[in-house]
Parts: sequence; C-alpha cells; structure tokens
Amino acid sequence: MGKRTFIYMAWISIVVLAIYLRFHDIGIRPMHFDEATGARIAARHLETGTYIFNPEHFHGPTLSYCTKILSWFTGENNWHELNSASLRIIPALAGVGIVLIPILWIRWLGQVSSMASATLLATSPLLVYYSRMYIHEILLGFFGMLTLTLAARYWNRQKFYAWIIPGISFGLLIATKETFSISLVAWGLSVAACYWIFKSQLTLNRREWIEPFTWMLFIGVIVALLLYTSGLQNFKAAIDMIHTYFIYETESGHEKPFWYYLYLLIIPKGNSRLFWWEGLIALLAIVALVMASRKSSDIGTPKRFLAIFLALSILLQLIIYSLIGYKTPWLMVFPWAQTCLLAGMAFAMIPDSRAWKISLYAILIATLTIQSRQSLAVSGRFANDHRNPYAYVPTSNDVPRMEQWLVDLDKKVGTLEPLGVVGKYYWPLPWYLRSFESIGYWDEIEDSMTQMSVLFVMPTQFENANSVLSSTHIALPRGLRQDAPMMLYLRKDLWDKWMEEENQ
Repeated sequence: MGKRTFIYMAWISIVVLAIYLRFHDIGIRPMHFDEATGARIAARHLETGTYIFNPEHFHGPTLSYCTKILSWFTGENNWHELNSASLRIIPALAGVGIVLIPILWIRWLGQVSSMASATLLATSPLLVYYSRMYIHEILLGFFGMLTLTLAARYWNRQKFYAWIIPGISFGLLIATKETFSISLVAWGLSVAACYWIFKSQLTLNRREWIEPFTWMLFIGVIVALLLYTSGLQNFKAAIDMIHTYFIYETESGHEKPFWYYLYLLIIPKGNSRLFWWEGLIALLAIVALVMASRKSSDIGTPKRFLAIFLALSILLQLIIYSLIGYKTPWLMVFPWAQTCLLAGMAFAMIPDSRAWKISLYAILIATLTIQSRQSLAVSGRFANDHRNPYAYVPTSNDVPRMEQWLVDLDKKVGTLEPLGVVGKYYWPLPWYLRSFESIGYWDEIEDSMTQMSVLFVMPTQFENANSVLSSTHIALPRGLRQDAPMMLYLRKDLWDKWMEEENQ
C-alpha cells in the first residue's frame, strides 16, 4: 500500500467514524427543551417566509435558515410536518464539518498533526453529543472554526475579493448566536498579545494586518444584517441584534460555580464501567503550548504564533465563560473544538525523538479508545441518561410514550380536543402535542376546566389543580424533564371508556 493511499484511507476512516457517531439512531432521543423551542421558531419561519428575531429570549437566525434549506429536500414545511431526525441532520452535518476543518491546515501543520486534530474532533463526546442536538452551538463551533481557519489562511492577502468567503463565514458566525462576541474578544486580545510577542519576527506591519481583517468584519456585518432582517424586510432586527446584549433574559436554575467547565471536561467522573473524561485532549494541548513556547529552531514562527494564539484564545474564552454565572455544557463546544485543534498541533512540534513520538502516539491511541467508548455511550444508551454529564436537563422518556398513548386514546374514545396546558416551563410538551390542532395554554387553573378532556399541569399548579379537578378527572403522574414532574388529568368518563376498550 502506497503512502498516499494510506493517507486517503486514514482520512476516510476518520470521516466515516465521525458520520457514524453523529448520525446513527439520531431521532431516538426525546426532544430537548431548547430543541423544541428552536423547532417552533423555525416552523414559524417556514410557514410565514419571514424570520422574526426575539432579542430577549432567543438566538440568531442561522439555524432557522439552515432548516429552511433542509426543508427543500425533506418537504417538511410546517410545525406539524417537522420531525426530530430531520432537524438533527443540520447539527450532525455541522459536526462532521468541524471534523473536516483540519484538512485546511495540512499545508501548515502537516498530515499527522491535522489527522490527529480531526481524530480528536471526531471522537470528543462533548462534540458528538451536541452534534446530535438541534441547537445553535454546533453551528457556532463550525462557523467559528471555519472563520478562524480561513482568516489564518488569508491573513496576508490584501485584495478585497480574497476576504469574501471568510467574510461570509464570519457573517454566519455572527448570525448564529450572540456569544460569538466572547470568542471575538478572545481572538482580538490573543492576536494583539501574539503580535507583541513575535513583533520582531513578522514581515507585515500593523496596517497590513488590520486592513484585510477589516474587510472580513465589514462583509461579515453585511451578511449578518441580511439574515437578521430577513433580507432587509425587518429593519428593527438590525437594532435588536445589538439590543440583545442589554436585554437578553437568562432563566434561573443554571447558575454554576467558577470551575464548572473544568470539572465537566477535565475531572474524571463515573465509575469503572464507564467514566467521563476528556482530559487527555487538554494534556496534548498543553504539550503543544509548551513546545511552541520554546524558541526552538526547528519550529517555524507561523506554527508557534498559531499555537500560542490558540492557547491564549481558549484560556480567555474559558475565563470569560467561567465568570458568567449562567452555565450550560454546550457553551464549551466552540472553545473545546479549538482545544482539539491545538492538541493535534503537538504532533507538529515534538522533537525528532523516538521517545517523544511513542509517548504522544500512545496518548493519542488512549484518547481515541476512551473517547470512542464515551461517544458511543452518549449517542446510544446514555443519550438521555442523567449520568451522562452532557445530557443537561433531559426530557423524560415518559413524554414520547405519552404522545403515542394520547393518539391511541383519541382514536378509541373520540376527540380529546381542546387540550389544556396549565403553568409555566412546559416545553418541550408542545412538540409532542403538535398532532392536535386545538391546545390552550393558561398560567393558572380555572373552574371552567372541569369540562376539558385532558389537562397537563405543571408543578406550580399541582395544589390548585387537585382542588378543582379531583372530582372530575383522574390524575396520572408523568415526568416532563429531569427533576421536573408533570400531572396529566384525564376526565373520568374518558378514563372509564378507555379501560373498557382495554379490557375487551
């Protein structure tokens, strides 16, 4: 087997592994709270043809536009037609795209280093899990990695047209989620620091650096404005994309200590049967940084610049995210993807020593083994298990089972509509009730609800519901999300009819 054939087969193997981990059984896990709300926003976009940005609660339009493009192929054009497997194709493709990014670094880093980065990206359980979830973060990671890569490739190009594609990528990054600004600040500070460190070794002056990146920023802002304003149809969105930084409301209950992200990724958790840990990626990243910090004659300035830039950028992003009280595991998707790229760079910087090579390859094989096992778990039997640290507030398995039961009940006892939902924080319940046309939503129980066939009551209204409905309805406890119970009230005459049908 020739060297080129081996390289092609290795890259194909990495991509096939990435595809398998991200696509197999992609629709089985119940829809998460955030997936369902994102699907509702996308459905309105599909049904009306216009994207309306809500700066107080939701994120940018890129995910919604990707869904619209996907609908051309799937034929799913409204709330009732959407399904979880189709929606999750978008993040899965973005996840595979992240794995392919190191191919664009081969010229700088070489085959081995780029392949190592791709392997780490392909098998990281954090990246695998959120590549199977219809949320913004994996798109943020993809467009962020693409923007970073294209900017590095074209940094010395002075012509405007050379920055069109990087600018479009940057615009899609802006339009994905407002947290892009954290990465942008980290990048800017890191570039400034690296410019100061390597000033004597750089051939371009400051102006020659700033001008091309200004083109990228300009093009990116134009692209983002077009997406936010739905093709300049809604000029208010141009203001709202700035206003969101001042009025965005986060929900309570997501406050975590400063070291939460370090514990999530670096500290081993679980037991001997399966423990959760991605610390070997961090170890390889540290090796790359240490090697880049040495003024070794066999490591060129571009590699050292890139490694130190990535290390500073990752550190700054980690600090900023850690200082924010609101924390969720998916916020680490983009910083961790950059960490995988830096970790792979260790193979481009090690001394020409057999001991070093054996040590690093041993770490890489161990990482691949450990992470592949975890990734199979997070995409399989632990996909909706609270013991999986990435399954953040998962939807109860009761909910999809309840959906099928309601459909069967509706057929056997007559129409259940209109259905009622009482209380707050009921998502993703509307996703599982979308086969019904008539659903009402109330904050509190009302006396008139004694005539309704089915009511879903959230915890804050349990006491009031029991007082009003105890004589007319059967209370059936159900789970909604992790540590979030729900009570399903079925009118007694329908319950009796259902039981008669079941006993025949």
